[in-house]
Amino acid sequence: MFPTLFVLGVQKAATTSLTKVLMSSEDVRVSADPSDALRSYETHYVQTCGVSSAAYSNMRLGDSDECSSAQYARRWVRAESKPKSWPVEEQPPFARTAGVRPGLAKEDMSPEALRKLKLLEPTPNFLASPRSAAMLRALMPITLQPHARFIVSLREPADRMLSWYNHKRRQRYQVKTAASVPNSFCILEGGRANGQAAGYVQADGSFFPSFDHTAACRLVEWERMSEGHRNELLPEASSIRGNIHSNPLTTGHYSVYLRMWLNSGWRRSQFLVLSFSELTRPGSDALTRVRAFAGVAPFAVDGLPKENAAGFMNENPDATQRRMCCATWEQLKAHFAAPNRELYAQLAEDHRTAAVPPEERPFDPFDEEKECTSCAS
Repeated sequence: MFPTLFVLGVQKAATTSLTKVLMSSEDVRVSADPSDALRSYETHYVQTCGVSSAAYSNMRLGDSDECSSAQYARRWVRAESKPKSWPVEEQPPFARTAGVRPGLAKEDMSPEALRKLKLLEPTPNFLASPRSAAMLRALMPITLQPHARFIVSLREPADRMLSWYNHKRRQRYQVKTAASVPNSFCILEGGRANGQAAGYVQADGSFFPSFDHTAACRLVEWERMSEGHRNELLPEASSIRGNIHSNPLTTGHYSVYLRMWLNSGWRRSQFLVLSFSELTRPGSDALTRVRAFAGVAPFAVDGLPKENAAGFMNENPDATQRRMCCATWEQLKAHFAAPNRELYAQLAEDHRTAAVPPEERPFDPFDEEKECTSCAS
């Protein structure tokens, strides 16, 4: 057995909620590796195998000396010494209510069961990982490659940047020391961009940097790059040479990464591209189409849960910035205008040439009507 069902991304586009829905099907199994309960369903193996663990010290990854199909597949097979279900205290929060089935148990190993089961790899930064596109093709048995299915959810990139910023900001409020927080904020220091700075809670309880500051920093960083450096940065924004989550601005150039995966030899019909609004809109048939595309039994949950809308946000209003400054939105909208047009043209051409799977609908442009706030002086 080998994973053939993937949630590629993008981060902060309902991928955790989508993973929960997929995991509720009796046909789906996720990784059985219990080494990190919060990440056991995201293996990151194809991103990190053969890479020094020092590169991923904050993620407890990269502990393998070589990349092999057997090592990757073993992450879905339970050792007989392991319990047949996760102890509750080791489960990710959503697994406790999803009826999740981690790994392949003894009863799953019959020929009849193996024919219908799908092993799911839901690592939502795969889309922007150039290593993953090629490494997965190298590791997956050639007979299984035509059966691989990739689900991609895309969110308006400025909104996604704000959501990712808040995700990291909430982490900072939940720990005591700056050393415990991944260095993922961009801060302007003397007019220069430091893209790997640690955010912090100020004496008055407010957080630095604000989203508007870090977005401005990313834009300065981008503007000061040469064109050649920009072209190098885009495919490397989540590469093995840096922090996986390094640059939320460049990872919003979605068409670059879709082409990267297709140029690695995967067929466009193997990718179901959805919009975040399509997934989250009340009454949408998106999950019905997801199930048909994945080829799995009915889901045991109704609708798309809000998995990462943590109660912590409501308990501590300082832990999130709900709206961006209007000037920040105008700047980000201008930045993403060309990449978005490129994405729309690429997806429209895919539909025109009937390259897409039958479950995919024409992609609606991102909503650019946004509530924003007045900017501080």
